[in-house]
Amino acid sequence: MANEGFLSMFNFVLIILVTGVLVYGLYKLYNDFNEFKTKYDEDITKQDDKLGGLFTNVNANDQTLNTKNTELSNLLEEKNTELTGLISANETALQGQTTSIATNAASIETNTASIGTNTTSLETNTAAIGTNTAAIGTNTDAITQLQTQMNTHLATHTPSQ
Repeated sequence: MANEGFLSMFNFVLIILVTGVLVYGLYKLYNDFNEFKTKYDEDITKQDDKLGGLFTNVNANDQTLNTKNTELSNLLEEKNTELTGLISANETALQGQTTSIATNAASIETNTASIGTNTTSLETNTAAIGTNTAAIGTNTDAITQLQTQMNTHLATHTPSQ
């Protein structure tokens, strides 16, 4: 029975020791968890601050981009209006040039017909020049014969003195 008292006491000491180790382990686990939670909360706060700064920059950049987009849209609309006016003016000028081209084409056809007529007249005049040249040759021969006859007549008939 004395063994029973010793065993009971031994079990009691073991239970107290195991309970103490369990309490110490739970306390250590609780402290480690609190340290982890504190560090995690600090990291989250840093990340929130960093993200807040980034979102502030993003919002500022977004506002700048919206302003630039508005300016560029207005400029594009202005240039589009200007180009539309220039295109309209060019279309009007092009219509005038098309009319001029048609008029010039008609003039070219008329001038081509005139060139044909002038070529025919030139050929006729060239033939007439040939005929006239032959006549001049004939007339030159006749004049030469008349001069010869006149010289002969003058030689045979001397004027009286």
